Formats: sequence, C-alpha cells, structure tokens
Amino acid sequence: MKKAGSLALLAVTGLLCAFTLGLYLGGGSGGSPVTVLPLAGIQVPPTAAAPAQTTTPPTETTAPAEGTTAPTQSTTPPASSGNPAGQSAGLININTATVAELKTLPGIGDVIAQRIVDYRTAHGRFSSIEELMNVSGIGEKRFAAIRDLVTVGG
Repeated sequence: MKKAGSLALLAVTGLLCAFTLGLYLGGGSGGSPVTVLPLAGIQVPPTAAAPAQTTTPPTETTAPAEGTTAPTQSTTPPASSGNPAGQSAGLININTATVAELKTLPGIGDVIAQRIVDYRTAHGRFSSIEELMNVSGIGEKRFAAIRDLVTVGG
C-alpha cells in the first residue's frame, strides 16, 4: 500500500512540475495549447474528437437605397431537378432508393436496408410508406422515426 501512495505522490509532483514549467515557458499568457501526456501505467479512456466546425467567409452586403426594402434570403435549399433516387424535397423514395441511400435513415443499417430492397423486388413498388412495416425489422417505433423522411414518390 505504501508503494501505491508513493507512486501517487510522485505522479502529483510530476504534474505540478510540468504545470510550473508550462507556466514558466508559456509565460501564462494563454498562448498555444499544452498537451498533457498520461504517465506510464495509468489508464486514460479515449475521448471523442470534437467534430470540425466549418465556417463560411462573410459576404459583403450593402444597405438598400432609401425607400426600398432589402431582398430576403431563403433558408430553404432549392429542390434539385434530375434526382436519380427519385427523392422529392429531401425525402427518400423507398421505391427507388439504393441500399446506401436507405442507410442514411435513422435506425436503418445494412441488413434492414437490404431487406427493404429485397421486399420491393419481391412484392413490387410500395403503395404507401406504412407498407414499410411489412419489412422484417421495421416495427412501429422504427417506422415512427423515419415516417417523415420517406416517400413513395408521385
């Protein structure tokens, strides 16, 4: 037990020295970040890296002329024409979607996406999105999660 206490004391002393050295070298000015490496023999759980944030450069704007109003910007992306998957307004058409496209739906992985395609091949086009519940692995809960994201087309 004494050995564990000594090891802990040694670890704390090492961290204190590293911190003091970092302040001395960095001047405490909040300069570049410091990476602290774990001591040998101490298990440190991995942490998930933060997703990279993308920024868009600012655009130049001008004030509208007196007596006029500024044009408004639409926040809705334009509907794409010539959509090979037969999607409309961002919905996935379950009658034409590929396994890869179906996998983008929440709760739909490789197996269930393939089952949807196999069901479509065996039974023909889906006549309604509710027919998805006939596919093995899609119950009411999973269907509720994707119902607003799918369509059977026009």
